[in-house]
This record gives sequence, structure tokens and C-alpha cells, in this order.
Amino acid sequence: MLNTRFGCIVLAGGASRRMGQDKATLPWGEQVLLQHLVEVFQPAFSPLVVVGAYHQQLPGLPENCSIVFDAMPFPGPLHGLSHALELVQGSEAVFVTGCDYPLVVPALAAYLAALMQDFDACIMEWNGVLQPLPGLYRPGLLPMLRRLMATGKRSLHALLEVSRVQIIPECTWREFDPQASMLLNINTPEEYQAVWARFTSLPPPALPPASLPTVPDA
Repeated sequence: MLNTRFGCIVLAGGASRRMGQDKATLPWGEQVLLQHLVEVFQPAFSPLVVVGAYHQQLPGLPENCSIVFDAMPFPGPLHGLSHALELVQGSEAVFVTGCDYPLVVPALAAYLAALMQDFDACIMEWNGVLQPLPGLYRPGLLPMLRRLMATGKRSLHALLEVSRVQIIPECTWREFDPQASMLLNINTPEEYQAVWARFTSLPPPALPPASLPTVPDA
């Protein structure tokens, strides 16, 4: 059911260097990954905004899905998030995720909202590490976000450091997502195959040849 309390932002413009190709266009079922997520989220959120990279060729998306693009190559997630937040200022909170979290469902936004209280953001902690995505953020963070960008900051962690953040510990959110499926993201072909196995018992699709230079994991 459409929930006009919450907007949704899908960040689709990562460099994808470890994958070797655009993660937004990876095969996923009968669609590509970004199309799959938009189809899952569209009935639950309004507005829904997709953030693409500078000159990125996005797959076909519904007309009522807003699309914004970075104004320069790889400026960092804060840049795209700032443009998207301008379009969701009427929302009580905004569910933000990357296009490389294919098992996220809209119910996670409702779960985080129930725990958010009056904080600026609500995120999860996994293995002792804060997970900025997926998370719930207040549109009122936009001025702070712009100030951070003016000082050269680029990452979502920089925003969390200066915001009032409700952190959900692993022992709590595991009751909602015991298998941590919604925090599984895809950065390499191996991770793509592993997460695909959570999605279906069918063999993973054959990936097209890499079009970007691959970078080994650190």
C-alpha cells in the first residue's frame, strides 16, 4: 500500500569498479537490478527518486519515478542524495538504499520508523560497523548535507558523524531479519552469485563481459 509519509531514494550511480560493469543493469529475474527494486518500492513509497551517475544510461523506469543525475563524475553519495532530498521535502522521513541491495523490502522502512523516535536518521549496526544503507533519513538533513559538501565531504558516514542517529544494534534487528538478507549488497561477481542464490534456486544469469576495469577487494 502506498505510504505518503515516506519517500524513497535509490542510489544507482556507484562506480561499480569491483563488479566490472554497471550494477544497476545486472540481470535480476526477468528485469535488471534497478528495475526490480523500483518495482518492489513503487507501490509502497511516494515520491520515489532514483539517483544516477553523471551520463549514466539507466534502464527503462516508470514515468512516475523521478530521476536525477550527478552533475559530475563520481562526486560521492552525498552529492546525489542532496539532489534527491530536494524532491522529498514533504515526506516525514526518506528510506534510502543503494541499487546493489536487491533483497531489501519496504517493510524495513516501517520497522526503522517504529524505532526512529525524534532522531535525524535510523540505521543498523552489523558486525560492529554502522550501515548507512539501507536507512531512514529526515529530509531536514539537507542543509547539513550541503554544509558538509562545501567542506569537501563525500560519504554518508560524514553525515552520520554530525547527525543525531538512532543506531539499531544487531541483537535487535536480527529479530526482524534473522538472515541479514537486507544488508547483503553486491560489489563483485562472486557476491552477485551468492545473493542471487538467496533470491531463487535457479542458476544465476551469465554476466556480460566486464566493461569497467575491475579492482581487487582490499
